[in-house]
Amino acid sequence: MKTQLLLAAGVLVLTGCASSSGLNSGYYTLDLERTELCYSDQNRCLNLELIIPSYNEMRIAQAYEIPTSPKGWDVEDLVTLMLAPPKKQYEAKQIGDYRYLIPRTYASNTVWRYLWQEQHELYETNGKIPTK
Repeated sequence: MKTQLLLAAGVLVLTGCASSSGLNSGYYTLDLERTELCYSDQNRCLNLELIIPSYNEMRIAQAYEIPTSPKGWDVEDLVTLMLAPPKKQYEAKQIGDYRYLIPRTYASNTVWRYLWQEQHELYETNGKIPTK
């Protein structure tokens, strides 16, 4: 009986953690003046210009459920997509003249992930290609 109660309590704790760490928990800050996307704590920011050139536009387009195109994106294309996502996947909230809160969703997390990947590959690997 004690084991069953401990197991049930563990499941409740894990379920609670899973729901609180879901995709919609938190925000990114989109700063148009600095052309940065920042994790909610403002300590981790990525430059939106990392999208130029990037081979990840198609993956971001898929996350936003829009048709992919061979045309490369610029910062304005990415900002437009994030501020007015198709199918109203989320609503951006303006918090300053040039600053917006973007909810963490699958689509916005995809932008963050691929900007981070570009940052890492361009500036943090010292030109070395990782081996598997």
